Amino acid sequence: LYIQNSGGNIDLQAEDHIYLKNYDGQTYARFIEDGASELYHDDSKKLETTSGGINVTGAINVNGAPLSAGLFSSYAVLMDVKSHGTQGQNLSTDDWYHRDLTTEYFDPDGIVSLSNHDFTLGAGTYFVRWNSLFHRTKSVKTRLKNQTDGSSIKSSMNAYPQGTSNTSWTAANSHGMARFTLSGSKTLRLEYFADTDYSNVGGGYLGPTDSDNTEEEIYTQIEIWKEA
Repeated sequence: LYIQNSGGNIDLQAEDHIYLKNYDGQTYARFIEDGASELYHDDSKKLETTSGGINVTGAINVNGAPLSAGLFSSYAVLMDVKSHGTQGQNLSTDDWYHRDLTTEYFDPDGIVSLSNHDFTLGAGTYFVRWNSLFHRTKSVKTRLKNQTDGSSIKSSMNAYPQGTSNTSWTAANSHGMARFTLSGSKTLRLEYFADTDYSNVGGGYLGPTDSDNTEEEIYTQIEIWKEA
């Protein structure tokens, strides 16, 4: 079939749908009444319109180069959240111990699961950043540990909230970041190493106790980005 019109438009009309195929039945395009328009390559659908935009199967190249949507494909946040008026965890000293993690605050793509203060990530490459509050511990440090393999991934910057003087009520945040690749599903843990836990408030001092403040207490935050 050969169609040519050098002087106007060519309209294809049908009661329902329009399908373009070759003589062997291989689909080139499909146009669905009140629905999608679909384009095919070698009988495999590659582009489909939807009510919200388009769906594309496979890579998108611009001038031969892949179109990038950014380095990261997923994002999640874990926290240690306690009820209003609750101090941070009581610390042990002079060795590595787990830091409390109680809440999966944000994880729309389901890249992380949290259980008993540990969190599990699947295979992939990640960038993780954490921030953990300490009070009157003297020297303190945190690290991200691969609990499954028993190996340390990365340690934090050093922090030193004064811990022994009754006139020096100080707090400090332990900040750290790490980029790493996991070959399979692994359980990770945020750990701390503290010199002392003065008055059992080393894991963080609660916020204002005024009756106008009823907000929750947050002592640790972990941000997780998964690379595309």
